[in-house]
Amino acid sequence: MAKTLINPPALARPSGFSHGILVTGGRLLFL
Repeated sequence: MAKTLINPPALARPSGFSHGILVTGGRLLFL
């Protein structure tokens, strides 16, 4: 499962997390 972390430069720099993660070939679970 490939993951791409998404942190747009227009948003504040995250510390310990990512603003978004793009995942291919898997399932999604939202909590």
